[in-house]
Amino acid sequence: MAFKPSQKRKVEPGSDELDLTPIMNLVVVLIPLLLATAEFVKLGLLETRLPSAGGASAASLPDQETPKEKMNLVVAVDSLGISVSCFNQTAETENTLYYNRIPRLGDGSLDFDALGEHLYDVHSQVVTPALLGEVQNKDEKGKPIFNPDGTPQMVNDYKYSDAEKIVIAAPNAMEFQDLVNLMDRARSYVDPASKQETMMFPSPLLGKVQ
Repeated sequence: MAFKPSQKRKVEPGSDELDLTPIMNLVVVLIPLLLATAEFVKLGLLETRLPSAGGASAASLPDQETPKEKMNLVVAVDSLGISVSCFNQTAETENTLYYNRIPRLGDGSLDFDALGEHLYDVHSQVVTPALLGEVQNKDEKGKPIFNPDGTPQMVNDYKYSDAEKIVIAAPNAMEFQDLVNLMDRARSYVDPASKQETMMFPSPLLGKVQ
């Protein structure tokens, strides 16, 4: 018996081309986005100055600024109370402004009011007279900082490099609220009579915890 040839063999396959237009559009959009977000390698030049064989004094290096003095203001808490020292004073002297010990109250709590008054005295008698003027603020790389309106951002310039810093050293067993009260007293002082607030040490630092 003869069979009729299949019609499928006579149909030539069509040329189905892949439509790459959506993919090309996606690539065109992604390329600028990737270039905008990519972080390229930045080459930096570190300029160093080697000392001479015989040594060099600060006067012979005009490009280098003379290091400023430090106050080293520290507030330490122990079982007896609070001790406040500056200029590396470690014992009571005739000048209680540089070292002062504030004993605990009768109930064993810390005398935060006395601490605030003493820090205010240190700020008004040591820090304020050391104010030299204003200078333009700089970032960590030494570049000048400007305000959003384009004007220079000015900051106070003091005789002491750490004039607005204070280190707080506290024991491990100290209550968290007591630590908060210490930092609040260090930041600002409110005059009981006039209720006027004076900013003192805006960014207290936590030193070595004993």
